[in-house]
Amino acid sequence: MMRIEQAITNYSSGSLLTIWQQNFIDWTASNGVFSYILLTCNLLPLFLFGMVTARKRWLHEVEHHKVLIQKIWFVSLIIFIVVKAGVYFWDNHTWLSMFQDTIGGSASAIFYLTSITLLFQKSPFTRLLKPFTYVGKMSLSNYIFQSVSCFILFYGVGFGLYNTINPVGSLMIVLVIYLCQVVLSRWYMTYYRFGPIEWVWRRLMYMEKLPNKRQPK
Repeated sequence: MMRIEQAITNYSSGSLLTIWQQNFIDWTASNGVFSYILLTCNLLPLFLFGMVTARKRWLHEVEHHKVLIQKIWFVSLIIFIVVKAGVYFWDNHTWLSMFQDTIGGSASAIFYLTSITLLFQKSPFTRLLKPFTYVGKMSLSNYIFQSVSCFILFYGVGFGLYNTINPVGSLMIVLVIYLCQVVLSRWYMTYYRFGPIEWVWRRLMYMEKLPNKRQPK
């Protein structure tokens, strides 16, 4: 109990070095050799699945691959429900918790991806979902934006709100940050082809000049 209270204190009011030290302690405490093996066995198939998806153009030519996407949607839904509900039927064992986070997390991500893809093909949802496409086009930049924003909000080097926000308050923060990202992403993509970090990443990958600013029409 004292360790938990110390961790809360370190995160909410500690210095940057203290936060990093506590983060390292928490990481080593919750991750062992088994978790690294499980993580590797989980990430490698995801990379391969992403490569196959891009090569086969499943998400580029949705109507042509609609039946296959619907099958993937159904299978991922079943795995998502069974694995995520497992802790409520067989107790929250450590191995089951790891299985839930890795396999269940991946299944839920694929389920959400295919659900949005299929919904986007229906005209009532196309206009509703369109603003979120700008966020996806600069997803890495938005991921870093979320991380920095929450670091400033919750940790002691910023506002120190760690362990002080109830679930409703957390949901409100999520909505505000994400809506800001939707607005900013739409504005940014009006003038640029890639997100700022996506552009840097591509420059480093291809090692050649890569124009980013859109030409005025």
